[in-house]
Amino acid sequence: MSDPPPRPFAAITVEDLERTYQRMISGVKEYAIFMLDPKGHVTSWNAGAERIKGYRSDEILGKHFSVFYPVEDQKSGKPAAELERAARQGALEDEDWRVRKDGSLFWANVIITAVRDDNGELIGFTKVTRDLTSRREMEQQLRTRAQELERQKVQLQESNEAMEAFTYSISHDLRAPLRGMWGYASALLEDYSNTLDSTGRQYVQSIVDGAARMDALIEDLLAYSRLTQAQITVGPVSLSHVVAKAVDQIRERNGESANIQVIEPLGEVEAHAPTLLQVIVNLLSNALKFVTPGSAASVRVHSEISNQNVRLWVEDQGIGIAPEHHQRIFQPFERLHGIESYPGTGIGLAIVRKGVERMHGRVGLESAPGQGARFWFELPQRRSHGNGSQYRLAGGR
Repeated sequence: MSDPPPRPFAAITVEDLERTYQRMISGVKEYAIFMLDPKGHVTSWNAGAERIKGYRSDEILGKHFSVFYPVEDQKSGKPAAELERAARQGALEDEDWRVRKDGSLFWANVIITAVRDDNGELIGFTKVTRDLTSRREMEQQLRTRAQELERQKVQLQESNEAMEAFTYSISHDLRAPLRGMWGYASALLEDYSNTLDSTGRQYVQSIVDGAARMDALIEDLLAYSRLTQAQITVGPVSLSHVVAKAVDQIRERNGESANIQVIEPLGEVEAHAPTLLQVIVNLLSNALKFVTPGSAASVRVHSEISNQNVRLWVEDQGIGIAPEHHQRIFQPFERLHGIESYPGTGIGLAIVRKGVERMHGRVGLESAPGQGARFWFELPQRRSHGNGSQYRLAGGR
């Protein structure tokens, strides 16, 4: 037997629509939706109201809706005042604390709407409540986090100011007497060498050497500090040009005999030219330093492009580095060898890493004891700068 044909829309009665509406409302669980009579007594209750407020319909129907308000709000007359405003304005929206059946509080968004008959007489109110406790807690956490970040920002600014003052003190107050001591010791060694015995000359030479090491250490500390704090602007830079300048600097220090082989082309990158120059000079100096005693230093520089990045390699044939020390050597003051064997401050590679990171790059190496070292860093390949735009980076990473 076939089903009877559905009634045409015109045949659906008002009672049918009301029943459908009530079923729809009663099934909603995310919102508490219920009605009040003109005096505020609960006359309907849906599943969402039971879930949010904790009352079954037989427990709440006929009760005054003021039970949903904290005691202090009840005493101040807030429930009645909200009904009066909703009746006068047509609707009212509020966000505040409400009370569940078990006495616990939740943060609620409430909309109360006045319902009137065809003659404009008030016949009750609809009330829609959402539980926004989780959202409020998240907002509070975000506010707390924002306040903490602001405090950290102030502390960082104060720390930077203190570091600048410290850097100035090192640069002027410490270096001046150090260089005076260095100069007088050097003059003593030069002018009075004949009147000193071998032990005296050794003592004075130790003073000269110690002052020179201290001056180099101060210079590297200042370079690391400036690199950490300074604002830098990145833009298109030719690796070939910067490497050539670095090689010139190295040969001015070490003599024209420094064996550095540069394989062109090297490409162009997004970088800060002075910082990039310092990074390459430090890598070349490091490669030329750590050679087996009695062997000639030899360095090879080349590049490769991968995933829109340019990786520059600085390879040597020196003593090599054990894998377990590959990360350690990029930390300040980390030395794998005594200063007597391989002089230096222990900050050069830390400057390399900090400089590359400030330019949004990466640094690393491949090495094993006795097999030389292959240091590398990656920087973004040069992008189009048709509008002359540049990218400003502030603070350390």
